[in-house]
Amino acid sequence: MNSLPLHHSQELLSNDENEFQFSYYIRPTYHFRMEILSFDHQIKVLQPVSLRETISESLTAALNLY
Repeated sequence: MNSLPLHHSQELLSNDENEFQFSYYIRPTYHFRMEILSFDHQIKVLQPVSLRETISESLTAALNLY
């Protein structure tokens, strides 16, 4: 993900054997949210809380279909 950034503002905050942490300076648009969701269970939104809740609601809605 570091070699192909999601957004030009992407900044690597930490990199250890278990995870990468990135920072973005972005307005979380629909397309950015869809990009986040495309990573399935391999990504976790930490902040802002509003984006974290939006992603959680989308995943819960998808799960409720099954």
